[in-house]
Amino acid sequence: MQPLVFDDTGACDLVVDEEIALKVVVDHVFQRLLLIGLMDISPDLPLKRLLSGALNPLFNDGPGLGWHAGSELYIGFKAIPREKVSVVTLKQAIAELVEWIKTWRDAH
Repeated sequence: MQPLVFDDTGACDLVVDEEIALKVVVDHVFQRLLLIGLMDISPDLPLKRLLSGALNPLFNDGPGLGWHAGSELYIGFKAIPREKVSVVTLKQAIAELVEWIKTWRDAH
């Protein structure tokens, strides 16, 4: 894994597998590390399916799905509580989010 370099705002850009761009953000307010990735999702997917992805953090600690109005793209995200942040946890969370983003990208 490449070294992470955070800017003055607590954010770090990361590219995984030369195709998935992620932003790692230190969230001091809620004491967590956020992994955020923009997603290109087919506009043909049913709304119910999209909304079910938004509930993952509530029910199974999986990545969540949201709409970013500024970019007009969906985002995938994963939060790691501060007390659980470690190199191993971060690598696992990045791998999980990347695979999840790829699954959504390939969905029709």
